[in-house]
Amino acid sequence: MSTVENFKKYAIIGIENMTNQKFTKLVSLMELEMGFIRIPSEYKILFPNKKSRIEICFDKNEKKFSLFTYDPKHQRIYGLTNFLQKAKEQDVLEIRKLDKSNFFISIK
Repeated sequence: MSTVENFKKYAIIGIENMTNQKFTKLVSLMELEMGFIRIPSEYKILFPNKKSRIEICFDKNEKKFSLFTYDPKHQRIYGLTNFLQKAKEQDVLEIRKLDKSNFFISIK
């Protein structure tokens, strides 16, 4: 099943109903300046346990996924400079896990 099909599948059943699969966090100034998101320790279980490429979608309507690097040692998703240009310090990010290596991230 392709990532787009997975996204549509979860969108139909309602991502909100997936237990322990989404969380929110505040954006820090360091994250904005460096172009990464640090995953809080309590949610690192949702991410791969080794350095991996994960697919992230930023727009529910487009359903377009892009590859980014996740580093479990530092609990960071790298390469998000363009996305984070839309955010400011203390904005709330919502991060949803769609399946093993697919995520949806939005600014609330």
